[in-house]
Amino acid sequence: MAVQTSNLEQAVLRYLAENGSAKWGALYSHFYQGNTNTDEIGSALQYLAQGKHIAVELDGTTKITESGSVRLKRE
Repeated sequence: MAVQTSNLEQAVLRYLAENGSAKWGALYSHFYQGNTNTDEIGSALQYLAQGKHIAVELDGTTKITESGSVRLKRE
């Protein structure tokens, strides 16, 4: 499951890098799939936010940070 979460984190970073900012709730909806539960999505988003790979504004707008861009290029 850790590998799947890591892949999900990378997918979130890639999505934000390619599409620009998105609302936190829209990211949940976009990445929700039959084989991905909301706990995994929430964990991935929280990990990215705590690691400063994404920034979440008060209105829920989420964007990739410089740290997130570096992480995305590394992996």
